[in-house]
Amino acid sequence: MHLGDYIYEYAQGKYNDPALASERPVDPPHEIVTLADYRRRYACYRQDADLQEVHRQHPFICVWDDHEIANDAWMNGAENHSPDQGDFADRKRAAVKAYYEWMPIRPVRPDNKLRIYRSFQFGQLMSLMMLDTRLIGRDEQVKTTWDARERERHLLGDEQQNWLFDELEHSRSRGAQWHLIGQQVMLSPLTLGTLPDTPNWPLGGGIQLNYDQWDGYQTSRRALLNRIDAMGLDNAVILTGDIHSSWAMDVTLDPGNILKYGPLTGRGSLAVEFVTPAVTSPAIPEKTLADLAAAYIVPANAHLKWVDLFHRGYMVLDITPEHCKADWFHLHTVSQPDDREFFARSYFAATGSNRVRQASTPSAPKAIAPSLAPAATHLVEISS
Repeated sequence: MHLGDYIYEYAQGKYNDPALASERPVDPPHEIVTLADYRRRYACYRQDADLQEVHRQHPFICVWDDHEIANDAWMNGAENHSPDQGDFADRKRAAVKAYYEWMPIRPVRPDNKLRIYRSFQFGQLMSLMMLDTRLIGRDEQVKTTWDARERERHLLGDEQQNWLFDELEHSRSRGAQWHLIGQQVMLSPLTLGTLPDTPNWPLGGGIQLNYDQWDGYQTSRRALLNRIDAMGLDNAVILTGDIHSSWAMDVTLDPGNILKYGPLTGRGSLAVEFVTPAVTSPAIPEKTLADLAAAYIVPANAHLKWVDLFHRGYMVLDITPEHCKADWFHLHTVSQPDDREFFARSYFAATGSNRVRQASTPSAPKAIAPSLAPAATHLVEISS
């Protein structure tokens, strides 16, 4: 599952890891805006032999985030788009066209290429609902907590939100054990200090750090969690990307209110959220600084059980009728080809518990692993 930011639209050197920028120049070297630009940038990424191989070996369920278009994109614009770059609708149309050309995904509706939200069923074990929290329904980002509470602000849009609620009800009614929601930006609050969520108080819930995630769209978050609560839905799992780091959290309506959420027992938690790191994109570049930040963030957010803000890597889900478990694996280096990795942490939700708990070891690999895809065969037509 790929949760977005497959490419970055920036010009050479603006976002690249400084240690790697000269070794891995991007093409084209300028910020990408046109269809030809986006196509060249995907082609540049696909020169990587390991990326070619992971696509050859594994099917993907994927969705875009902002950088497939432009930084902090929303329905009608983006932070990284200016009027001298032309009409944003034209840029978005070009980016979406290139995405469908290069990514293993079929349009949900051929008459509406922006409709990327869709669902998957895996027998009675699980349902997976993939959301678009970026392009189809998102209002522009705000800069204050007060603005983030505006009732008319939407992250999903009415149509997608109603679709999600219907899918959750369908997943429950057909008896799926787990209800997974794959999406881009962190659902759970991230604040400088956990406080009770008092709507009429400017600091209700705490001081948010990132209004590009669900913290900037609190009515949308409250609507989703209230629906899960009203349904009495157990075993909801939120799967998130975007932030280039590893997180495990309880999901609750009011994490700072001891009457509504018990951080030690998980009382009041409605779901769990697992956040995957980026494979190559950096988070906090200095480990010492990342560790200091984590040492403050965890106690300041009662629902947060673990975060690693430095290492790159990936997350593996082990889903059984008894648990949904996330194992994080981190990489030693991305500066050169290296297949070394190490097990970082493991957290799981036991069925019916709606809270995360730590496991000491990762899940065992499959006893009988599927065979690798055969080596590629190149067919060449020779003209006479």
